[in-house]
Amino acid sequence: MIDQAAVRIESLTATGREARRRGDLPEALVRLETALRLAELEGMTAEAEAIADLVRTLLQADRLVEAEYWVRRGTILHPFDAVFLTLLGEILRRGGHGEEAFAVLERAERLAPEDAGPKLQLALLELDRDEPAEAARLFDRVIALAPEVAEHHRLAATALRRIGDLEGAGTALETALALAPREAATWVDLAILREEAGRPEDTLPILEAGMASVGLHRRLVAARLSALRRRRRDDRHAERCHRSLEVDAVGHVSSLCARGQVRGSPLVCRVAVYSEPGLGLAGGVQSSGPR
Repeated sequence: MIDQAAVRIESLTATGREARRRGDLPEALVRLETALRLAELEGMTAEAEAIADLVRTLLQADRLVEAEYWVRRGTILHPFDAVFLTLLGEILRRGGHGEEAFAVLERAERLAPEDAGPKLQLALLELDRDEPAEAARLFDRVIALAPEVAEHHRLAATALRRIGDLEGAGTALETALALAPREAATWVDLAILREEAGRPEDTLPILEAGMASVGLHRRLVAARLSALRRRRRDDRHAERCHRSLEVDAVGHVSSLCARGQVRGSPLVCRVAVYSEPGLGLAGGVQSSGPR
């Protein structure tokens, strides 16, 4: 009976992991949790990695309460496993319990100093605390341990951007795209960064390159529509400003005419607006009308 149960548990765990890989979180959760519950009923020790997989899937589904229940079960069964402490630290951080998260993550880091996971969560905690310089330092250590993970470079760019290192942030995002060109979030972050760096003309080409690489991803489509709206709004705003400036300037010169400071016909006064010093209109028309 126990052997049959073990086969069933193994099958449920394997199919649950496969469902998670293809993005079917509800199916993954049902299978992974059923496997663990069945192991409990049979008096079997749950596999550490199976518990960790369920916790990660619950985190993906943003089900923090259930994730905390299972990760604490994992820490009881495997008290010196840094993976469970790191997952617990993430849950506490996301739940707003920063101080407790910090203590748990420091313990995880001591248990596994060469593991990037605890340092990554500590870096994110520093971002939550609005300490981007410390977060950037930690991200450097994360990347040194796991440079092949694109998400590490993308998150590092967030810290660099917040301390004003836009060039460094751009390099980090470009590295992330070289490692994972089908990540929509990275394309969006790069487009936003270029706009913040005073290069709005790069925004649409970047988003369109992202759509060519990723496809019609919701975030990329939404970002492109927003960029198009901003461009149209900016164009309309620039046109309104120009017209308003012209009207204001004509009124100013007409006032000068009325006070005798600019002499001549009304037409001369209107033409004078384009050459009146300090009115801010470039490419003016010079008038040689009668005085």
